[in-house]
Amino acid sequence: IYAADGLYLLDSTAHSPLIGFAYDGFPIYGAYAYKNADGTGGIVRMKSSYTLRNISTRTTYANGNTVTSGPAVSSTYPLGLFREDYQYNTTSSATPDYLDEHNGRFCVTPEYPSGIYCYFATVDAKWNSAYPYVVGPTFYGVKNAVKVNAITESVTPYIQGATITPSVSTLNCAGANFSALAYVNTSYSATATIAYTGGNGVAYTSGSAISSTGVTGLSAILQSGSLANGAGSLTYVISGTPASSGTATFAISFGGQTCNMSLVVNNTVPQNPAVNGLSCASATFNPTSAIINVNYAGTFTIPYVGGNGVSFASGNNIASSGVTGLVAVLQAGTLASGNGNLTYTVFGTPTSTGTATFAISFGGQSCNVNMNIVASSSSDIFDFTVQPNPVVDNVLKIQFLSTSTVASNYWIYDESGKLIMSSSLPNLAAGINIAKFSKGTYILKIMDQATKAVLSKKFVKGK
Repeated sequence: IYAADGLYLLDSTAHSPLIGFAYDGFPIYGAYAYKNADGTGGIVRMKSSYTLRNISTRTTYANGNTVTSGPAVSSTYPLGLFREDYQYNTTSSATPDYLDEHNGRFCVTPEYPSGIYCYFATVDAKWNSAYPYVVGPTFYGVKNAVKVNAITESVTPYIQGATITPSVSTLNCAGANFSALAYVNTSYSATATIAYTGGNGVAYTSGSAISSTGVTGLSAILQSGSLANGAGSLTYVISGTPASSGTATFAISFGGQTCNMSLVVNNTVPQNPAVNGLSCASATFNPTSAIINVNYAGTFTIPYVGGNGVSFASGNNIASSGVTGLVAVLQAGTLASGNGNLTYTVFGTPTSTGTATFAISFGGQSCNVNMNIVASSSSDIFDFTVQPNPVVDNVLKIQFLSTSTVASNYWIYDESGKLIMSSSLPNLAAGINIAKFSKGTYILKIMDQATKAVLSKKFVKGK
């Protein structure tokens, strides 16, 4: 069971190879196989159903039959030295990886996909040989103790000290799968998998670079691994920059087989919409507020910076969290080559007061947009106006819709989303001095002290 024995190398990740045949003609496999007899359940260690008896003298077998008395159990002759030291524990369908009294079972193997009875060379969890080692005290079939001169089944020779060359029966280059598309003059890094049949279970090392022909500039390198005993796939890493559009061809040679793997190189690189930044904190709503249990239909806009000028399609529904019942949908459009705004439609019926939050993700950026949901009574509605707008006397004056509204905080942002001014528990009766502000457009956000709702309004400083 050890490599030094020249039998085979234990591998807990693959079905063990066919290592021989018993005198009753049934095959013998190594220690690992499919968990379930039908070939499912993954690869597991096949376990002996024999355990040591609790005895001090050796006068009978576990079934009660007498045996020529051996030495008593002692430190010189500990349990496990003799066959009569072991007892068989009946297995069942609930423990398919435990073997029968012959140390085998009927099951599917790579060489016998329809199933066959087979024995296993059992080991324990530490890979020490485990009784009854190969064949149990009795054979499953009819023993024919004669010399075997030849067998008809395909086998893999395992010779101590010898190097076994990996081999396959076929390579399917025409069906190669690539993990990414390739584009002309664009750096490429991806993997390609090629299916094979008839693998001989041998490990192989990574290969040398294979340069592409046709479209040049790419190379493929085989990644190291171990062949399956049967069908499997090889993995190649492809990298480089294709010099033209067309077909890049790689001459593959492995395991005694050759074929050409072809990668299509596309002429045009598709662009995805991208922005450098989204300012959800500066989102503006129309209408500015939604009312609990009242159907809402409106829009909000989000400023962005660094647009790449690419068109984009309308988005999927974004359900609100916090206050539920609302949905936002991005409207199709074309990004500016620079700064601009995204527009979302909002519809639905908010289920409570507070803040409805929409998780926005666009152009490689993400942020949260918060929408104020107010009570149904008009006297409780949190809303305000900026007067005058544009501001011309350097004082930003705020008019609340409800005289009972008290602001807990305010924030002022420029169009890029940069915070310019803020204050806690402000006295807004006299307005906000913006004399130091440059001419331009700004966004004022105010938080209501009672509901903690936040509302945004744009204003312009005229001079």
